[in-house]
Formats: sequence, C-alpha cells, structure tokens
Amino acid sequence: MKGTFLSPDEAAEYLGLTRRGLDLLRGRKDGPAFHKFGHRTIKYRIIDLESWAAARRQPTPTTGTIMLDIIQRVINLCADTYNMRGPLDVVVTDAQGQQLGRRVGESFDRNLPGYASKLEQAWPPFVVEVTDKDGERRAFDVVMQPRPGGEQAPDIRSRLH
Repeated sequence: MKGTFLSPDEAAEYLGLTRRGLDLLRGRKDGPAFHKFGHRTIKYRIIDLESWAAARRQPTPTTGTIMLDIIQRVINLCADTYNMRGPLDVVVTDAQGQQLGRRVGESFDRNLPGYASKLEQAWPPFVVEVTDKDGERRAFDVVMQPRPGGEQAPDIRSRLH
C-alpha cells in the first residue's frame, strides 16, 4: 500500500504549492480531495491531485484569437469613441499592405473560416480600417508594446487622415 497516498508535504510539492498553501486550500474546502486517517493524519491520492489540477486548467488563447480580440476592441472603439454605426466594413492588412481579412457587419465573426488562421500568421504590427454606413473611415495601427515583466500588450493608435 506504500506509494498509494502522499503526505501533505509530498502533495504540495507534487502540485507546485507550498505546504501552507495546500493547508489553506483544504481549510477553505477548495483544495484537492484528501483522506483523514485517525485524528491528525492527512493523505492525498495522486489521482485526486491530478483531477483537482485538471479542473483548474485555463485554456491558452491562440494568436488568432488574440488578434480577433484586438480587432473587436478597435470596432468597439469606433462605435463608442467615434460614434460610428454599422454595418461596419472592417479590413485588416499586415505591415506590407496585404489584406488578411474583411468583414461587413457589427462585429468580427470569430467562426468565420480562414480569418483566425490568417491572423495566426499576422502578429502586429498590422492596420485595421473601419468604414461606417455613412462612409466615415478610420484607420488604426496596432503594435505590441513591452510591459513590465517582459509581457507585451497591444497598443492601438488612430491614424490621422
């Protein structure tokens, strides 16, 4: 039976947590399932640790999904700041001017075949041009700016015309 159960120290190490963190999770009834033997002995099964960890898995967004989110932010900016009304004609081009996608409507359709895969290859800089039903046109440069900690975040800049 040895090896079937892990001590709290072993379980915390297995999960990459501190022993104190695991104890706090258990006290809040938010941690992995555990077994109590006698008055004080707490043990964890590996299968319970893996199940608990898997339930907390967060999906990693793809580059295409991130780009669609940025484009949606530009569309929202046009509607909210510049009072542009739809249907909106949205054209996305890369830094060399090659068209990556075009969409007419209130929002960019995330399920539109081909857009996400094209955008996967088009990490900023790129240009988003939006034209409203009255012919008003706005263009935005999207570039990535470094942030503290080495992360990067999109910077959306309106082009003057």
